[in-house]
Amino acid sequence: VRVQVHKDGDTIRVFSRHLKEITENVPEVVQLARQLPAQKLILDGEVLALRGDGRPFPFQTTMRRFGRKHEIAKLQESLPLTVQFFDCLMLNQQDLLMESTAERHRCLADIISPGSIVPRLVTDNPTQAKEFLQRAVSAGHEGVMAKSLEATYDAGSRGKQWLKIKPTHTLDLVVLAAEWGSGRRKGWLSNLHLGARDSESPGGFAMVGKTFKGLTDAMLRWQTDFLQQIETSREQHT
Repeated sequence: VRVQVHKDGDTIRVFSRHLKEITENVPEVVQLARQLPAQKLILDGEVLALRGDGRPFPFQTTMRRFGRKHEIAKLQESLPLTVQFFDCLMLNQQDLLMESTAERHRCLADIISPGSIVPRLVTDNPTQAKEFLQRAVSAGHEGVMAKSLEATYDAGSRGKQWLKIKPTHTLDLVVLAAEWGSGRRKGWLSNLHLGARDSESPGGFAMVGKTFKGLTDAMLRWQTDFLQQIETSREQHT
């Protein structure tokens, strides 16, 4: 779960990717930030719930820490969070937004111990880069981010300066259901419920996700017509 930590003296506030304040949900992050040797800080990072062997729990498990306003102490004991930072946007009176990735990371390394920084490799060797990716995936992560060392910080957008690199897997799935669209897609069947064969599930399929991307207007018209011809039931918008 993405976090941005703001420290101003004794005042520490933590925000989510969507700027929702989540300070009360992450006392581990607050405690770490309070100990850092800087009066003013803005740090970018992420929190993970880790298994006993150090591998990350699924995203949904980590999100349990953010779905409740009460029993935080109890959840902290049963599902502790580990924070790892990857960017420093302000250090004391120095605004780093227009500094390069390399300089921002140097500032980050000056105040954060290596164990609380996302593992990083600077290389122009494809073999080393591939091995680094494989180590990340073997450790239970999705993949890696490749970042330009010269890039400034671009809030809310990765652009071409940050590239997400992860293995892709191809699955043959069936359409189990479809939802009526809204906005520009109003009147068309849009979101598709996708399933994989599973003999132990009712109907012989298990739903594994939804998709609505990459559909042209021609495809939307075709599937709206065809899926209604073969529908077996309907409920509300599905």
